Amino acid sequence: MASNPLDNNMPTTPVEEKIPVASYSPSSSGSSSGASLLVDIMCGSKETEDEEVDSDEWDKPETENISDLDERSEMVRYLRASGYAKFLEKYLIEEELPVRSILKKLGINLPSALEEFEDIDLLPLLKEVLKREVARRIKLPHFNTFEDVVNLLKKAKNVVVLVGAGISTSLGILDFRSDNGFYARLARHGLSEPSEMFDIHTFRENPEIFYTFARDLLPETNHYSPSHAFIRLLEKKNKLSTLFTQNIDNLEKKTGLSDNKIIQCHGSFATATCIKCKHKVDGSELYEDIRNQRVSYCNECGKPPLKLRRVGQNKKEKHYFSDGDSESSEDDLAQPGIMKPDITFFGEALPDSFFNKVGSGELEETDLLICIGTSLKVAPVSELISVIPPTTPQIYISRTPVRHTQFDVNFLSPYCDWVIVEICKRAGWLNELQALCDLPECHSGSKTRAFETDLDIKFEEPSTYHITSTTNGSC
Repeated sequence: MASNPLDNNMPTTPVEEKIPVASYSPSSSGSSSGASLLVDIMCGSKETEDEEVDSDEWDKPETENISDLDERSEMVRYLRASGYAKFLEKYLIEEELPVRSILKKLGINLPSALEEFEDIDLLPLLKEVLKREVARRIKLPHFNTFEDVVNLLKKAKNVVVLVGAGISTSLGILDFRSDNGFYARLARHGLSEPSEMFDIHTFRENPEIFYTFARDLLPETNHYSPSHAFIRLLEKKNKLSTLFTQNIDNLEKKTGLSDNKIIQCHGSFATATCIKCKHKVDGSELYEDIRNQRVSYCNECGKPPLKLRRVGQNKKEKHYFSDGDSESSEDDLAQPGIMKPDITFFGEALPDSFFNKVGSGELEETDLLICIGTSLKVAPVSELISVIPPTTPQIYISRTPVRHTQFDVNFLSPYCDWVIVEICKRAGWLNELQALCDLPECHSGSKTRAFETDLDIKFEEPSTYHITSTTNGSC
């Protein structure tokens, strides 16, 4: 297994030994406190089964007060100029600020679960926040405009593309985190923790939760969007190094993109596996069950035994078997396993292909990173941007901006397709993109919207474009 450069633990410094709290020791960062647990989750390390979490939830400034922002900026400047140890010495030792106060000044809105913790128990969290701040990418000042992006595309030879659900919304497929996205829909149906639908432990105990709502995620189309076509165009021009997709709709392959160019970070509906006997099938075999909100069972395992249960024999309580079950009664043998689409659930490890690619060193050769339709809130995939060299230009295309990193040029639009068409038009690639979109595999509705909508393009200094329809702001 390749090493994981996403693990970037900061060493303990002598300054921590000076902290005047008797209960603290440098090893406490590995304790089982709530703060340490949060740090483990935030890191998204493979050793903790790659728990996929919203790494942006804790990073929400409580105020937009100018003086507070100025103070935060000054603290960040000192951290970057003087380093982690000097920062702790200045604010913890010399100024005697509580850890909680430093976190607040840095714009960290502590979750309610940590409000009752002793101040010193939050030190591991502060350490992680400082580590992330030091690693936070700074925008390259000489890339700001459409023209800069066009020039970068024309010169690039090793483009890495990272895509999320936003690349497929023009096809009618829901994203996850927008106001009208999949999680919002689950919440309206009374699911208190929408992410539980994708929790592997919940699935093993009660797969009915997943099968009740999964039909809203099942692709209703096998056709790709102009944004998908753009990635294929990059490959045809020998510019694409790797596509990292967080999507489970498998539409990237419909464009003809080579398998060796695709890393499916979260798996897909393309195949499914029995959680009991590991029998694998084509994912389409589950579609009828999913669309009818019916749990799908394995046809290979748990076939009826020769000896049938006697009439009147007590029936066992209904039980869903996982790969950890070891019972061997006749009833168990007769109970088929549950089929699970091969998508990565919370609590499951990401595919080895993801970590092998990240650890291979290939990403160091990247000369352009393009992120399309992703909020970059789910670790460890969101940490990819920190693996790419900070001097590599980075472009962001999505509906809403991100706050936790700095891209060089941002394109904000209700549809990523609009941005892609405009970029290709300015690059002189429009006819080539059009040819890919004229193929029957391209979604006709998204193609028409992308190529025939009159766009309103507004520029916001220093490097953000807002692209909407001239008619009603969207379409």
